[in-house]
Amino acid sequence: MPGVRVHKVAKVIRATQGPKQKTRPPKVRLSAEAKARLKVRRRAAQVAYQVDLNKAWDLMDETIAKIAEDHGKSFQRVQFTLHMGRKKEKRTSNTWNAYMWKTAGEGKAGKCYGYQLCINSPVH
Repeated sequence: MPGVRVHKVAKVIRATQGPKQKTRPPKVRLSAEAKARLKVRRRAAQVAYQVDLNKAWDLMDETIAKIAEDHGKSFQRVQFTLHMGRKKEKRTSNTWNAYMWKTAGEGKAGKCYGYQLCINSPVH
């Protein structure tokens, strides 16, 4: 019979363990005073974290300056060597973009852009 599709019956595989029951912990409602204390505690922790980070950065800057002075290098050079300066972004080329660049560089492109380059130029 043309036009009739026969599908294979998929066998249902059940887990050996029973279904997992999702149980949520009971929702705790804090009083206004408890919320205020929690907010103060979080803010204090955040400030302490920022202070510690600033101390670490200052110590690193001092160390970098000392290394640069001892070895006759610039501050930026030492930072770059320690991978602390500019971020180098790893870029991978797209195959399509590489082909377009190559085709346009060979002078085959003319005034066409995008997919029209492939239509008008032979693929090798």
